[in-house]
Amino acid sequence: MTGLVLAALLGVSMLPGVVDRVEGDWAVVEWPDRSVRDLPMALFEQPPREGQAVRLWLLAHPRGPWQRVDDDLRLGLGAPPFDFSIPAPQGARTDRRYLVLLTVVPPPEHGVAADRAQEGRVVAGGLETPQTQTMRK
Repeated sequence: MTGLVLAALLGVSMLPGVVDRVEGDWAVVEWPDRSVRDLPMALFEQPPREGQAVRLWLLAHPRGPWQRVDDDLRLGLGAPPFDFSIPAPQGARTDRRYLVLLTVVPPPEHGVAADRAQEGRVVAGGLETPQTQTMRK
């Protein structure tokens, strides 16, 4: 959780995703642009499970191993097995190097989720869906 607090304090870019499935030591993550990427479980702060929401935090660092190439962030610009890519969050620049932190969004407390469900609010990926209100005359 320390990395998440640090990222939030520094105002770095964030990109949400959802774990589609886990295959051995790999997590298959779906990103907002509907792309699906295989990532090693070792990249996550804690191991995710299928269906969990995840967040990618991006922090500029002069010796960071990640670089933006086209619309992706790439770890290593060379040969496998260290050639991974993920969608680049908005604001990532090609002239910078980055550190990437992948965190798992904890599910809401059971009581809180049940209270929201009873009130008609939907919870998706651990986040409350905004509600609209209509005015009566």
